[in-house]
Amino acid sequence: MTVVGGVVALLVTLELAAAATFVSVFPHAHYLARSVELEATLPGGEQRWLLRIADWDFAWQDQYRFRTPLELPAGTRIDLRIRYDNSAHNPRNPSSPPRRVVSGPASTDEMGNATFEVLPHDQAGLLALRESKYRRELRFGSSATRHYNLANVLRERGKLDEAEAEYRAALVDEPEHVWSLHNLSMLLQREGDFDEAIALARRELAVTRTPATLNNLGNALRGAGRNEEAIAVFREALAIDPGFELARNNLQALGVE
Repeated sequence: MTVVGGVVALLVTLELAAAATFVSVFPHAHYLARSVELEATLPGGEQRWLLRIADWDFAWQDQYRFRTPLELPAGTRIDLRIRYDNSAHNPRNPSSPPRRVVSGPASTDEMGNATFEVLPHDQAGLLALRESKYRRELRFGSSATRHYNLANVLRERGKLDEAEAEYRAALVDEPEHVWSLHNLSMLLQREGDFDEAIALARRELAVTRTPATLNNLGNALRGAGRNEEAIAVFREALAIDPGFELARNNLQALGVE
């Protein structure tokens, strides 16, 4: 965002991936904002105001709770419109004469967003909303964390091929992203690809050697039928933390007390 002079507008749109109960809205903008509007358009075309502040004030950043929570169905489009005025006619403009303002965290920078507090109707709806959120984040740039978050939701939704692709994308962005190495290794164990699962677990261990990472490698080795190696790894995990029950249970499953 760059606000050079005069009046400009920001429009952000998203579509609800699942039905949800809207509980509150938290709008945020700085001194150049003049109005903030949040409007819902239901799948049938009906429009409902979620928030409308015609004369924005920086001090009005707050959580606005609906007196009666609002039910919105899947497919509802939500539009956020913020109007900015970087001219001398804006009485709240902190710069005189007006100066070029860019997006940033300082109060004299500018930004605009709205945070919703919503209640999905069920677990499937929660996962659908989370998937939508993480896919949206990736539209603004790739990162290991964003791919990893999306992969976890896809895995929970049973979309294992897509989850695998996202873990791999995370490792392209950050080859030593520990949790992507860990979860991709476990996913491949689930799919029966123990050779790559072992390789990933060893890469994880090269970054951090903990009872949990050792246990992951041990499981991959056991899945590949390499029980003696697995036993040694589980024992190493217990040497680090004698109370680590996962490794102890895995040894017992291999007949080792």
